[in-house]
Amino acid sequence: MSGAREGAPLIYDDVPGNVALDFHYGDTAAVGAAFAKAAHVTRLKIANTRLAVNPMEPRAAVGAYEGTRFTLYVSSQGVTAMRANIADAMGVEGKDVHILTGQVGGSFGMKAMVFPEYICLLHAARALGRAVKWTDERSGSFVSDGHGRAADVTGELAIDADDKFLALRLTSFSDVGGFLAPFGPFMGTANAVKNMQGMYRTPLMEVSTKCVFTNTTQITAYRGAGRPEGNYYMERLIDAAATEMGIDRMALRRRNQIGPNDFPHKTASAATYDCGDFAALTKQALELADSKGFAKRKRESRKRGKLRGLGIGNYLEVTAGPAKESAGIIFNADGTVTLTTGTLDFGMGHATTFGQVLSDS
Repeated sequence: MSGAREGAPLIYDDVPGNVALDFHYGDTAAVGAAFAKAAHVTRLKIANTRLAVNPMEPRAAVGAYEGTRFTLYVSSQGVTAMRANIADAMGVEGKDVHILTGQVGGSFGMKAMVFPEYICLLHAARALGRAVKWTDERSGSFVSDGHGRAADVTGELAIDADDKFLALRLTSFSDVGGFLAPFGPFMGTANAVKNMQGMYRTPLMEVSTKCVFTNTTQITAYRGAGRPEGNYYMERLIDAAATEMGIDRMALRRRNQIGPNDFPHKTASAATYDCGDFAALTKQALELADSKGFAKRKRESRKRGKLRGLGIGNYLEVTAGPAKESAGIIFNADGTVTLTTGTLDFGMGHATTFGQVLSDS
């Protein structure tokens, strides 16, 4: 990553080397010893490319001001958090901010952020004494909305003579863009640690990540926020190791998958897996993909001048940590019950689920 190279122009004069955060997890000495005694070590340089979030509908908002209260109609991932952040940015109390969010159509991570346009709308509404609306254009959203991914990674996997994993090591530069978004440093640090070993027995792990400012759009959460990346790094390393060692890539996976009798399983990331049957899931996936018939399909494709591949990606996700949100239950005089919550139904059936939980309680 060019922003971290020695002598690179500084984005901020008071941030040496453009490093916003220098993160480390793991026992360096223990991991180093495991790599030193390994029968085989696989190393891969992986570019996790930057991407624009690009939701179907561009961001839009309407700001209003009446008396001492601001009202903002805006797409968000939660009105309670958005209200707190807007109030902080405007320098007012939470009671003086009202946030209204309708059907969002997808969370995307990016929509959780407070963007400068929202603050400008509220200032304009107060100054003009009337509501002010704004809608972004696609050309603007490509550079204003938070982007996802963007990391240069070196992954290493140490394997013993019995083809068992000894240790996993990740050294990366995580691009956070020109401005530090609320979730910017999270993906390449804590979420890489939590998700990288996936469903495999991995006794030791080390993650060293420099979160680096660059002259680009800010990076924020996007569809998993570091969780798909962590799994991706591990699966790439396993495929590469199998190729280098001349063994079947599924055999290497099976040798190292956490078995149904291994639970509860304490991971190198300090998490505890309580249950699972990863071998059965993998077997089912291979059957559904007709992996046994792949060689024939590949030969037929080659005859037509086409290339055919079979990708393998086991996925185990540690989701985001719990967060605070408002909720309330009102028992009405007519015998009905009203449930209110700041958690939105952004395309995954929350409204139906909440109703079912309430009726069953």
